[in-house]
Amino acid sequence: EIAVAARDAGFVAAPEHRWLLSRTWCDSAAAQITAAVHEFHRQQPLQPGAKKEELRSRYLPDSPPFLLETLLA
Repeated sequence: EIAVAARDAGFVAAPEHRWLLSRTWCDSAAAQITAAVHEFHRQQPLQPGAKKEELRSRYLPDSPPFLLETLLA
């Protein structure tokens, strides 16, 4: 209901946290984070992956932890 209405209006809903996020902003932020993860793997192919907390502190400073999880979903 809320998630569907938000999506239809161009937003991403995180109703359990009472947040609505701009789809454009989410797409842009997710693209930046995805590019950073790809670059991490390019530079460090033997490492299992980038740490979520490092990604969040670099690309989403001062944001609650759920925001990164919402973008990665």
